[in-house]
Amino acid sequence: MANGSYRRISDKSTSIENDANDDNTLDINIIFDDLPRHIAFICDGNSRWSEQQQQQQQQQDQQSRQSILQLPGLSSSLIPKSMIGHAAGADRVVRLIDTLLSMRQKQHQLNQHSGKKKHNASIQYCTLFAFSTENWSRPYQEVYSLFQVLEQMAIHYSNHDTALREGRVQIRILGDLEDERIPKSTSKELRNLELKSKVACDERRRRRKENDATASDGGLQVVGVDHGDVLDGDVDDDVLTICLAINYGGRADILRAATELALSIINESSSATTSSSSDSAMADAAATVNEREISKRLCTSSLPDVDLIVRTGGERRLSNFFLWEAAYAELYFTDVFWPDFDEQELEKALVWYGKRNRRFGGR
Repeated sequence: MANGSYRRISDKSTSIENDANDDNTLDINIIFDDLPRHIAFICDGNSRWSEQQQQQQQQQDQQSRQSILQLPGLSSSLIPKSMIGHAAGADRVVRLIDTLLSMRQKQHQLNQHSGKKKHNASIQYCTLFAFSTENWSRPYQEVYSLFQVLEQMAIHYSNHDTALREGRVQIRILGDLEDERIPKSTSKELRNLELKSKVACDERRRRRKENDATASDGGLQVVGVDHGDVLDGDVDDDVLTICLAINYGGRADILRAATELALSIINESSSATTSSSSDSAMADAAATVNEREISKRLCTSSLPDVDLIVRTGGERRLSNFFLWEAAYAELYFTDVFWPDFDEQELEKALVWYGKRNRRFGGR
């Protein structure tokens, strides 16, 4: 399907002005004809950004450290110089989520104005690769400080984020949080954030379902989400799902899924051999090894495959991220460091994606 890139609103009657006049704010007046349903970011370049800042702005170092990240519990005195980049990266995550929510809100207003709803006109899933299974080889202080940043960000969202309390954002954690090397307090706060967001989203879906039923009983025609199609643990398209990939590795996830499938086949084969021949049982077992059986055992089982992967920081590789899910993903690489990946950079990536001709192996 050839994508129609994007267009700008010129008709004042349909133009929705951006709430902010900041030059770095995404131009919401760009109406994308085709957006990725699932976008993922390899958030690279935090440390190099920090080094660059220290070289260029040493005289402003203290001021930068005080203003770089406004999360409770992360005062400038707690952030070592080596961690300024990761703190700025966390701040960029917060700003990105706000931007995606703003985009969805503006698109919803436009849908109401036009009376039409486009399925591919908003980003529904966003995955952020925060910490890989290979990052344990980094210096201990950097790893520990990074988990402290993640912990404080989780606390901040759990206690202060309006969108999360309203059930407009669901947080999912991808990866192994049971790893003993992860501070227990960090794992606890991340799981707490995940649970709080799920409870809020479930309540929002329940209210929407009741409202839809009430409207239908009243004779009103309601165009909405088919709540029956919502997967267990998943959300409908009224909710922005944010996945944080922490202690995640694509190979490890595939290996875990394959091991689980193999054990399942062994157990089924053992019971089947009592009533049929060994060869027949093994043939039946082998037939169960397929993409679907592996996919449903991955930690991303309830997510759609990723459509667009954005990697910041200049490297041109996936680095063991979404190896299974990225089969037909578009790959966008930029030299911009993650803390500098602002709304204008996001716009560039989305415009580039809109111009891609996604054939999925066909012609």
